[in-house]
Amino acid sequence: MMLLWCLLSCKGEGVLGQVTTADTAHDAASVELSWSSPPLAGPLGGSQHHATAALRDDGLGMVIYSDDERLRAALVGDDVLHPTSLDAQANHGQIRASPEGWVAVATLNGGDWLAATRFGLDGEALGAATLVSSSHVFLPDLATTDEGGVAVSTDLADMGCYRFTHPISATSEVPCPQRIDMTAAIGTVIVDDGPDGTVVGWTELRPDGSLGVYATPGGDAATPYVIDELAWGAGMAGRPMLAVHEGQHLFVWRGASAPDRPVGSWLQAFRDGEPAGERYALGDASTGDDVERPALAGPAAGLVVVAFEQGDGLWVQVRDAGDGAERGAAMRADDEPGRVPRRPSLDLVEVDGEVHGLVSWEAALPGSEVESADRRLRVRPFRVGGD
Repeated sequence: MMLLWCLLSCKGEGVLGQVTTADTAHDAASVELSWSSPPLAGPLGGSQHHATAALRDDGLGMVIYSDDERLRAALVGDDVLHPTSLDAQANHGQIRASPEGWVAVATLNGGDWLAATRFGLDGEALGAATLVSSSHVFLPDLATTDEGGVAVSTDLADMGCYRFTHPISATSEVPCPQRIDMTAAIGTVIVDDGPDGTVVGWTELRPDGSLGVYATPGGDAATPYVIDELAWGAGMAGRPMLAVHEGQHLFVWRGASAPDRPVGSWLQAFRDGEPAGERYALGDASTGDDVERPALAGPAAGLVVVAFEQGDGLWVQVRDAGDGAERGAAMRADDEPGRVPRRPSLDLVEVDGEVHGLVSWEAALPGSEVESADRRLRVRPFRVGGD
């Protein structure tokens, strides 16, 4: 059971311009990121991995995660995670806030169906799951608004997009982008649903190992644009992340130029299908360490937050929602000797004029890449604000 949480990608120095590693030209005030608690441990269980976190605009948080072969959930308290009764034969989960609590989509029974489940403020399921798709069931993403939302998923060859209104009881299939290269396989898909239209991003892994990263502009424009064209993508599992701010699309993704080259992660804004600013390299290039599995959340109060793995740590950093420039130093989220943080998930909301965030990850034993390895859920709330 697997939630592929990033995207297949390679070196981000390709078609879209020069990489910037410092934000010397950006003069916006620095914004402080502060931790609200130490890292919170997940409930006791099996090997816990591939978590996704979601915050409501009242500050309540929830996380769903794989626990061996089951999908489980927990509410985020001030200093503890409260397990819910969710116990499903499902995987590939994604969760977002809704007016009544949260909505999650997941692949059931190893690939038979894609289904959606509603959760109340107590974290418990509200009724039976709703069938979303029996064809495009893998690697789903989900975007919600106050009115409803869009789910996007893949059959690993093409994509399916499904719209719903709250409270979800049925979905309708809507037009969805299709592959550019019909010889390629779909890697992963992402979606955002805002006032300027639905934005879908995806990756295509070609037989020669090269990779394309693409997105649609939103609204009625159906022609995809290129985020990156990469010479090497084989073996690089990862999903790009997307934030939409005032008609501008902000993406993070990762990759390497060849199997034996360091992995990097990048952040760049696009508008109307064209680059709208510098391409920023995340992390500290001076260490020589890989910068892995970037995550992105926001916008909230004109800010976004990125998370990434580098060395043996997980780092979280505030960025400008407009151009992606740094608004503060990267802060280390994990504090657990003997375990390595992997696969971060983020969410960010504004609550009564304050920006609240939530980051989740799995704390793994060093070198434990197999799914059966001993991994533990970790979640850490934070706040962003103050000059």
